[in-house]
Amino acid sequence: MKFTDEKPPKNAKRIYRWADLPECLAPGKYLIEDSDGQSREIWCHKNRQRVLEGLIRSPLFSASYARLSDHVDHLKRAGVDIETLMFRNDPETGRKTYGIYRLVSNVTRVDTQNAEVAA
Repeated sequence: MKFTDEKPPKNAKRIYRWADLPECLAPGKYLIEDSDGQSREIWCHKNRQRVLEGLIRSPLFSASYARLSDHVDHLKRAGVDIETLMFRNDPETGRKTYGIYRLVSNVTRVDTQNAEVAA
């Protein structure tokens, strides 16, 4: 893993509890588009969907009380490109090293909840 002494993205969000992530009540279908032009659709629900929605909004600190890593791993295996950026010297926690998850794929929710209904 490659570490950097640079500062993490300013919009990176620390997750202290599941309530810090977006609330998702219904399963969602997402279009995943990679930088190489490939695309695929996946379905997400429950906490995995909350992690994906959180990543769509901003990078997330990887060390969290909500244990995001398992959900990030499942999303990666489903084809979502998520990068782990490694940093040194976390001023808030005192950790020598820490990571931040950053969404690389372009992810769009495509299920019927977001579709407009013609009258």
